[in-house]
Amino acid sequence: MQLCWQDKLDACLLDDAEWALGADDWQRFADPFPAWDINDHEHGPDCGCDDHQHH
Repeated sequence: MQLCWQDKLDACLLDDAEWALGADDWQRFADPFPAWDINDHEHGPDCGCDDHQHH
């Protein structure tokens, strides 16, 4: 069964025990989303990118 985006987002929510671990331990949790490049898109005046210049 393939999870929908809502299921994947819900899986990212922390329960009380996970929350208590803190941010350093959260880094060890599995990432349910595939790797992606945030700069791999059409650039326009409203793209919202702050870390590069638009062509």
